[in-house]
Amino acid sequence: TLGSTGVGKGIAIPHAKTNGTLDLTIGIGIHKKGINFNSIDFEDVKIFFIFVSPLTKGEKYFNVLPEISKVVRNEEVREKLLKAQSPDDVIEILSIVGD
Repeated sequence: TLGSTGVGKGIAIPHAKTNGTLDLTIGIGIHKKGINFNSIDFEDVKIFFIFVSPLTKGEKYFNVLPEISKVVRNEEVREKLLKAQSPDDVIEILSIVGD
């Protein structure tokens, strides 16, 4: 069954497995106004963690999910991400969460 990857609190985690990549690739997208993504809490999504993994190495995806859950639970981090002005800002914010 396919469902929304909008996990709530303005965050979605769309993902795919493909032969088009050799390793787990992660991107982050921020849409300050928000997009209707059929999230479980009906909120528009503003922060997207996008995963693409090879068909044969999909398990790495599950190792990253606990780190993303820290972002989902931390309102201060979500607000900082929405205020980020550059990719470097986003990297800095996320590196602090991982500590």
